[in-house]
Amino acid sequence: MPNHGSEIAIGGVKVSNKLLLIHQVTPTPENTAIPYISKVLAAGEVNIRIMILVEDGLETRLTCGVDNDGADVAQDAVKMLTRSGARILMVPDVGLISVFPHRERVAVISKGLKALSKSAIRVYASAVSLSAVTFAVDYNKMFEAVARIQEAFDIPHEHEPIWPQSLNDAGLDQTWKTNARYQEEVIKTYGFIEKKGLTFICIFFSEENMAAVTGVLAEFLTEVKLPYSSMQFMENHTRSFCFAVDGFEGTGEEKENLINKILKIETVARVIKQKADALIFHGPHFGDRYGIADKALGTLKTEGIQTLGAVFSEASVYLMFEEGKTSNAVKALKNFFKKP
Repeated sequence: MPNHGSEIAIGGVKVSNKLLLIHQVTPTPENTAIPYISKVLAAGEVNIRIMILVEDGLETRLTCGVDNDGADVAQDAVKMLTRSGARILMVPDVGLISVFPHRERVAVISKGLKALSKSAIRVYASAVSLSAVTFAVDYNKMFEAVARIQEAFDIPHEHEPIWPQSLNDAGLDQTWKTNARYQEEVIKTYGFIEKKGLTFICIFFSEENMAAVTGVLAEFLTEVKLPYSSMQFMENHTRSFCFAVDGFEGTGEEKENLINKILKIETVARVIKQKADALIFHGPHFGDRYGIADKALGTLKTEGIQTLGAVFSEASVYLMFEEGKTSNAVKALKNFFKKP
């Protein structure tokens, strides 16, 4: 049952179709594998429902979810990458729960993860968009997962979750279906948003401590915005949580207290942080069309512009760069993404 007394209010919940989730790890100097898989999926007209990319200087980690009707194309691409030395994990029967709006609040992410983990519902990934935070979970537990999310947040009394039309025979009240299968040579966007002077942080920890670690972040970062965040599953039941902090101007001691408290939970935690800038844009049907990720990542690769992180989720694209690099990225991307 929805919780109408929670201190965190949200507008609603949306659920995806069943997906195949792919996690790929390559040494950073060999990250040409990333544009390769996005190019193969675009050529096969396979939409990427969610994509998370992180480059930390040692390795490049890609997590992407594709509709089941594109699984064969995705698996062919994976076979080629495996032969080239990439480490690949594939998880079938995964679904996305999008909670909206999140308003760049870490508390929404933390509360969602805690609600799901308390019920032993595996969360393989999470990512933000301009409108929502999305969790990738086991599809066989989707109805339970939606119930746990509804209990955790304050939701309008009249709200019903929005389900994919593929579940219409389950007698659900609200369903959605998208037929946006088209590609543009020049892609329409509503413009570019640049956010500068951010701190980009990646924390690595075991799956069992996921809710506790994000809970500490929520405790320390209550007054700041998180313009960017993503979580990925990794080998050996570990997770990485990467985020950009806007306005965290605390003292060095306060920042060290945050890190030390995480290390008390997770003694093998690894923390990477650096100054960074973010570039955000969105457009018509970005979340429902093939080729968006390929055009963005391929353009940046061609121009020799390296990303620290990227998220393609719902109708939004988030790109993280080293400080001072967003202007070059905007200039390159404007050749293919234009305001109508």
